[in-house]
Amino acid sequence: MHMACIPVGLIQANCYVLWDEQGKGVVLDPGGDEDRILEMIRRNRITVDYILLTHGHIDHMMGVPRIQTSTGARLLIHRADGPALADARISLYTDFGIPFQPMVASRLLEEGDVIAAGSIRLQVIHTPGHTPGSACFLCEDGLFTGDTLFENGCGRTDLYGGNWEAIQGSLGKLAGLPGDYPVFPGHGPSTTLSTERRSNPYMRYSG
Repeated sequence: MHMACIPVGLIQANCYVLWDEQGKGVVLDPGGDEDRILEMIRRNRITVDYILLTHGHIDHMMGVPRIQTSTGARLLIHRADGPALADARISLYTDFGIPFQPMVASRLLEEGDVIAAGSIRLQVIHTPGHTPGSACFLCEDGLFTGDTLFENGCGRTDLYGGNWEAIQGSLGKLAGLPGDYPVFPGHGPSTTLSTERRSNPYMRYSG
């Protein structure tokens, strides 16, 4: 699997573009700077099958309409965050004073679903807390954690739908995954699951 990380948008959220040897791929969390994302797609001749959202916040989804129009990709989000696609308040567009364009999911995801794009397989892990429908995507090459798990940190829970007890349970769920994985978060640098198990105070507190 090939991967590019492009920090984009209002708060420099990490957008990930993943593709296989045949050029089949996905875009994860296109939060803005669509020209840069589309240039990456064109340069590598990627056919984008899916746009995946780790959760329904503006800084991870603002580029969806244009990326979807340009590529024809299908939009996927966890079922519990589906309402954010049609609500400027839940998705925080209202907080930023930015015009909102409602979006429609092609499919609402559930725990354990597998998304396939060419040879890429991504498994859905429901990790509520930052939002009710926050989700991580796991493949053999890494764990994409959105705003659930950061290097030495975790997502805030004081926004709409946030829940501290829920995110603690989600961090414990990630800590309990077998083995080790590179961790690619929604903001900031990459890390590893073993490093976070050992040194992340929020993950350690989660038990």
